[in-house]
This record gives sequence, C-alpha cells and structure tokens, in this order.
Amino acid sequence: MIFRRIANYLGNSPPVMLARLRIADWPANYNVIKLNNLLDNAGLSEKTRDGFVAPDACEQAQALIDNALKDPRPIKMRINLLRGDGKPWKFHGSATTESAKSIHLSTAHPAHFLEGFFSELRVQNLSPSVEIENASIRDFHVEVSKDAGAKTDLLFTNSWLSRLTLAPSTIRHFSYRDGGIGDIDCPGSVANNPFTGSVVFSKVFLPRTRRGFQIEGAQPYRNMRYHLAQLQNGPAASIFHSAELAVERDDERGLNWFFNFLYEEFSDYGASPVRPLIWLGLLWIATATLLFATGVEIGGSPKDAVGWQSLLYRTDWKGDLLRAVIVGFQPISWLGSLISPGQPVAMVPSCLLTQIWLVIDGILSTVLLALFIFALRRRFRMAS
Repeated sequence: MIFRRIANYLGNSPPVMLARLRIADWPANYNVIKLNNLLDNAGLSEKTRDGFVAPDACEQAQALIDNALKDPRPIKMRINLLRGDGKPWKFHGSATTESAKSIHLSTAHPAHFLEGFFSELRVQNLSPSVEIENASIRDFHVEVSKDAGAKTDLLFTNSWLSRLTLAPSTIRHFSYRDGGIGDIDCPGSVANNPFTGSVVFSKVFLPRTRRGFQIEGAQPYRNMRYHLAQLQNGPAASIFHSAELAVERDDERGLNWFFNFLYEEFSDYGASPVRPLIWLGLLWIATATLLFATGVEIGGSPKDAVGWQSLLYRTDWKGDLLRAVIVGFQPISWLGSLISPGQPVAMVPSCLLTQIWLVIDGILSTVLLALFIFALRRRFRMAS
C-alpha cells in the first residue's frame, strides 16, 4: 500500500499532470492490461507525456499497486511523476514491502515526498529535490549516470536507513533530521566528494560500536568526515569524527579504552561544549551534597563578618547549606573569590576524606573547563 491516501491528497488539489506511470517486471498472474487501459483512459500512455488524472482514476491506480505489493514474488517499480500545478507529490506507504525486493523511484519535479517502508530504494538523477519523511528503508542507494552531475537535494526527516550507499558527485544539498543510519557506504578519499552543497545532520543516531550493528568498522565514518571536511563543514564533520573514535574503541584495551570512554562521556570527543558544563554542574551538586552531609567548619567571629557574610555563621540547616554551597566552589575558586574581595572567611570541611575529595574535584573541574573551552573553540572556529 505504497500510495495510501493519495486519492484524498489529490482530491483536495487541482487536476495533476502525470508524465508517465509504468510498472516493470509485474507478476505473471497480474492483469497488466487493466492497468494499461486505466492509464490510457486517463490520457496517459507510453506515447503520451501530457494528461490529467481524475481522483477516481488515481484511486484505481492505487488499488492496482497495492494489490501488486501483496504478491509474494519480487517486483520492480519505476515511477516517473510530474505535477502540472507546481505542488509536490506525497506518497504514503503503510505496508512492509518485503515482497518488493527492489523499488526504483525516478522523479521529475522539485520537492517530492516519500513515506513508507521499503526493502530497497534506488534514486538516480533526481532533479532537483526529494524529501523523505517517516520512512524505514533497508537499502538506500544514490546513483548517478556518467553524463550527469550532482544536482539532487535529499531531505530526510524522522527516517531510518539500515544502509546508505553514496556514489561520487551525486548529491547537492543533504539534510538528515531525526531518525538514524545503521551503516554507510561512502566513497574513499581518492574519489570525488558525494556532496557539493550544504550537509546537515541533526539528532541522527549513528552506531558507535560494531556489537549488535552491521557496521564493520570506523572507515565509513572516516570517509564521511574527510569529504565533509573538504566542504569546510565543521559541525557535520565533528559528528562523524566522534562516531569514528567511538567505533575505534572496540579495538582498544586498558587505559586507552578507559580514556577514550571518558573523552566521549565528558565532551563527545570535543564536539559538545554543553556536555562538560553539565558534568561540571553535576560535580558541584555532588560536592555540595557531600559537604552538607559531613559538615563545614568556619573560623573567625560573627562580629568580624561584613555584609552578607554574617549568614555563614548561622547555626541552623540554612547556614550549613550555604557553607556547603560556597565551599563546593573552592575547586574553581581561582576564577575569583566567592566570598568577597576584601576580608576572606576561612571555611574547611569537617572530614579529612571530604578535603581529599575537594582536591580530586579541583582536578576534574579544571579538566572539564578545559574541555568546554576546547569544544567551544572547535565549534565556532573558522575552518583553515
């Protein structure tokens, strides 16, 4: 049911012009003549490139295609569509087309939409754009003929590809938002770049381990990173650089594996400036909680307190909490005095083990701040 609700969609729009609809390698027991007669009656045939399709004719064509997909034997489809009103086509699919071993889509108008479940989908020389939404595709191939250049825009939204196969010089603009890609077959550094325009990846799942996934290693990510770096596309290249290092961890052991793991968790291999700040906040909360539980001693006399410092001498739980929060900032106190630029107030943990933890906290905080600065610079630096 690859064209579910297409009649409703067309019924709410002006008549559309269909360049050609052809089904190849149809099952032997299927009434191909019926489909050909339907297209001829609608003013469409192999010899005719102009004509209008009424909604009822589209419903009949939809039913024919739906029935074909239910056949257990392999079939192939080639669909060439052209709208005369300038509006995009939108295909809705609801059947898992395991019976359709190969589905070929060839379009001739901008902003085509595809939605559904497919065993295999090949696109070739699409011009100028195809938008794919809510699709689950086992194999997606982007191909190009020898005489054609990269002129296709591919826009994925909330789609899942088990395998994405790219060819050199095939795609102009590429956008993938939400969803995931299980494996990528990308040309190496000696081949031409698959992309020539902007490339955007947003909230896309990429396997970061070979265990449980079909990806064989880090080389596909390495190839993608190389081509994206050639386009000076730092954000997209960083995504694949992080995935590349994560997959390489499968081959590492001992301390190399441990530091690789920490680098990913703390800053996503330098690609995320937000993650170090989150860890820094969690570290401060943990330290303040520990200080509140074990206690903080304060020196001096309340008479010597200036301004708000008198709150530090309170003996209730509010005073304990305030002292714990202030001392929790000591590991990064080199950024500036948190008490006052004038007369300091001496505060130390009541427990020796807590003081030892403050030393460790200081080391971790410094590392996290360095990772934040490094990731921020990497995110916004001008490509060389």
